[in-house]
Formats: sequence, structure tokens, C-alpha cells
Amino acid sequence: MTVSYFYFGPYVSITCRRDQEEERLILAPIRTILDIFVKNCQQCYNNSEFTTTDEMLHPFRGHCSFIQYMLNKPAKYGVKIFALCDAKTFYCSNLEIYCGKQPPGPYDARKTPTDIVKRLVSPIENSNKNVTTDNWYTNIPLLHYLLEKKTTLLGTMKKNKREIPPEFLPFVSSTARNRLSVQIVLM
Repeated sequence: MTVSYFYFGPYVSITCRRDQEEERLILAPIRTILDIFVKNCQQCYNNSEFTTTDEMLHPFRGHCSFIQYMLNKPAKYGVKIFALCDAKTFYCSNLEIYCGKQPPGPYDARKTPTDIVKRLVSPIENSNKNVTTDNWYTNIPLLHYLLEKKTTLLGTMKKNKREIPPEFLPFVSSTARNRLSVQIVLM
């Protein structure tokens, strides 16, 4: 068993005791502090009626087994964090660090977009608040789940999702396309 002692000043100290099984977990060295931080974020602030979920990449180039590479972010390498934030004040009220595959146990959670949003939104369920997501998270089963929990969902969806009714998809016939090109040429 490993005992770690964290000292944050004259008023706060945290003693962490970990078993050998817990030492196999990737976030075990910071799990206690992370859980306390998230709990304090949830207790110290009430979100407005509009929240958003997304991922962020905290830049980090050190030695760590769960460093992610994301081409479309300004910092290409770092720690990937999923967060639930207030859309008005940008306050982070819940977060989850992505650390890849975990060994079987309490922290071995599914990493699908729907499951990530369900875990992030759990503190604000049954509060009649709105969650805004991007097209990676938005899907119809998540919408139904959040509606059951008295939470609304606003998000974009890709056109190739099978849940979208054909009436909502843009349809331009070849004759309409020809008329459109003729009108543009005549102007």
C-alpha cells in the first residue's frame, strides 16, 4: 500500500491511501484531488439555464500514458478533458479526464459520446436546464434520455444520421437545379 501526503497550505492537507489494485489505475495519483475539485466546482456554483458539453485539450508535452494528439486544436498534444460548462459564464461545473482504456473496476466506463454526456450532465438532471452539444455528441437516443431527465438538448447533427427524417434533408431535383442556374445566368 502506498501513502501519499499532499500539503496545500496551513489549512488543507490530504492523505491518500492506495491499494495495489488502485495503483494500476491510470489516474490513481490524482484521483482524490480531482474528485474533490469536481465536487467543489459543483457545490460552489449553480449553473444558469444554458450549459454546454465539449472537449478541451490542455497542452502538455510531458511523459504521460494518456497524452492525446488532436490535429484541429492549437496545441496538438495534451490531456483531453470532457467538460460541462455554463454557457454564460464559462464556469466548468463537471469534468472528466480521458485516459483511454482502464482496467476492469469502478473507473472502467464506456467512452461513447452518449455515455460521456450522461455522466457529465448527471449533476443537473431534473433541473429543466438546456445542454448544447456539437455533432459528435448529438443523437436521438441521448435526446430521449435527457427529456426523461427533464433536461433539453440543443445540438447539430450530421446529414448522414439515419435518425433524421427525409423531409428534413435538403432535396434539390435536377430540374430545380437547372432553373436555379438559369436564373443566376439571367441576372
